[in-house]
Amino acid sequence: MKKALRILALALAIVMTVSVFAACTEKPAGEDTKASTKAPEKTESPTEAPTEAPTEAPTEAVVTEAPTEAVTEPPKEVVWYDAFRWDFDKPSELGWYATNNTDIEAGEDGSLILTVVGGDPHMTSDKTLAKAKLDCEDLERIVMRVKNECETTGAQIFINTTLSPGPSETYSYKFDYDEFDEVDGWYEVEIDTWDISGWEGRLKDIRFDYSEASEGVVYIDYISLQTTNPEKALKPDEAVTEEPDPRAGKQVIYSIDFSKITPEKCWFGAADHGEEEEKSDDMFEFSNGVDPESAVENDYFVCKIAGQDPFIFCPVVDIDIATEAISCIVLTVCNRASGKNVAGQLFYMTDGNPNPSEQGSEKFSYTKSGEENTEFEEIIIQIEESDYWYGALQQIRFDPSEAWSGECWIKTIEFFG
Repeated sequence: MKKALRILALALAIVMTVSVFAACTEKPAGEDTKASTKAPEKTESPTEAPTEAPTEAPTEAVVTEAPTEAVTEPPKEVVWYDAFRWDFDKPSELGWYATNNTDIEAGEDGSLILTVVGGDPHMTSDKTLAKAKLDCEDLERIVMRVKNECETTGAQIFINTTLSPGPSETYSYKFDYDEFDEVDGWYEVEIDTWDISGWEGRLKDIRFDYSEASEGVVYIDYISLQTTNPEKALKPDEAVTEEPDPRAGKQVIYSIDFSKITPEKCWFGAADHGEEEEKSDDMFEFSNGVDPESAVENDYFVCKIAGQDPFIFCPVVDIDIATEAISCIVLTVCNRASGKNVAGQLFYMTDGNPNPSEQGSEKFSYTKSGEENTEFEEIIIQIEESDYWYGALQQIRFDPSEAWSGECWIKTIEFFG
């Protein structure tokens, strides 16, 4: 019995010893351990971020396309081509002639020199332009390089086309040089042709009133008619060939001989006429711009210019001549008009076009002028394409000059066919 009690006491002692050892090794709750000597890292207290109001998520997925900006290509540079050009490099082929109070000559540097010698100076393009047969719709701008040494800056362009006969204020365009860029005294003038009233049909000629001054000098480096259509551009190797004489192989089918005019066949608008004096179809009718003292001297008629717009209505044609039978008209004239004016004009009337009109006319230029001139020249006129040249020829009106003074010696007007 005692032995059993000893064994029981020993077992209890072992149990208690184990319990005490275990209690000593456990870490008390809530205390830091001393196993590490390293201090804990310092951390900042996080600040509360502002919260946005919650949004409800869409119940269905909505697919929207992001707006796209229009993709635009950079504008293409406009390319301009010369459809017709005057460079004035050849003194013998200037392409323009003085039509009023202008002394025109070629400069050594390839420029055109225009010296003003009176009021309302201007020049006009010659037949070379008309022969090019350019449609106005293909010509989009006129470009010129000009140096103006006159006191005024105003200028004006007059056009003459198959649909807009000129020169006329209606078919003209006014501008000032100082409206355009100026570099070293040279103005770069660019004129949109659509700003010119009447710019339609086929271009026949241009009159350039290059100054409003009554004295001074204007220089022109070049004048160009330009297009954006490369098919209408001048070809670099394009040569201007001289046309054959339209009289070749033809004969004179009708002639008006001024050397045989008698006083009885003259009717002067500026003369005093009695009640019994009437005009007849076989008379030469002279406008108020022709001096009644005009008469035949030697073997030609001396037409004395006495004022504005001198012209002569020739006798009515007394034979039947179809316009299509006429290849050309040749004037034999000595121009002695003053003011260096070399312009003239021929009007034609037919049974289809019985009244004189700018559409039914052809302008021309003399090669010489001045009161000292004694040289006769032949002016060959080929009627350009015209809606007014048809039917039988009835009458001719001859404007020998646009000058207001001087003389014109006239021999004949001959019709070849």
